[in-house]
Amino acid sequence: MKANKRNQLELLRRRGNPTIILNVKDSPGQSTDYLSEGVTFKATVAGLPEAFDTRALIFPQWSDPFNQGSTGSCVGQATGKLMQWHLYRARVIRRRHIRYCPSRKFLWTASKETDEFEFRPTSMINSAGTSLKACLDVGRKYGAPTERIMPMRADGFDRTEEEFYKLAENYKMKSYHATSPHGSGYHYEGWKRWLATQGPMMVRGWVDPAFARGRGVLNKFDAQRARGYHAYLCVAYRTNKRGETEYCFLNSWGGRWGDGGSVWMTEGYVMHAISESYGIRV
Repeated sequence: MKANKRNQLELLRRRGNPTIILNVKDSPGQSTDYLSEGVTFKATVAGLPEAFDTRALIFPQWSDPFNQGSTGSCVGQATGKLMQWHLYRARVIRRRHIRYCPSRKFLWTASKETDEFEFRPTSMINSAGTSLKACLDVGRKYGAPTERIMPMRADGFDRTEEEFYKLAENYKMKSYHATSPHGSGYHYEGWKRWLATQGPMMVRGWVDPAFARGRGVLNKFDAQRARGYHAYLCVAYRTNKRGETEYCFLNSWGGRWGDGGSVWMTEGYVMHAISESYGIRV
């Protein structure tokens, strides 16, 4: 299936920083995600705290942002860090170093090889895109070896396929779940409930000038100047002085972007910028 040109690849050139590739595609089958995955959102926010930060439940170094450099690996970066949060909390991963995070390179390249978007091989092409669900499917079906086995700069794996996938099976997710309805990337009750009871979420969102700069609290989305789609994590929410909900997002553009790699958005900004959201269970 040939993707729309705007969705296929956009380049964000930032002065003094590597070119950022914005290439995350629409996930297939979203219209049936709620029914097929058994997740409903009839619950209210009653009983949930006014603020909740999933980063407080994990070791501090987890919040250090990855840096995807001049690659389109944001989906793999976000999926690897999301899996690491859950696997560490479940005591499957017992060490805190990045070497024990599920391999971002494998998740990223495998999703490009197994997704349904391309009519030619693209796993070796840094600018080629894929979708959130394609990457989540890799983590669910195969798992991923750790960064110690396949770091981002790895050339390959020298042993057999059987050995590789046996290692990957140790670090699998059980399931992933849409946390917003089809056609709307944001769900007020669903997001707050998932963050407070399950953990971080991976989202797909437009990159407009405000997000590219990453300064302060983002409150006004500029649809006319939005460039392309990007994947990152939603990790926290809070209530501001006006009684409005704001959400914190952890990016993969290094620590110089935003506030040490993360940024807060108002609910109004989120409603226009985010197009998909998923949480996982291990």
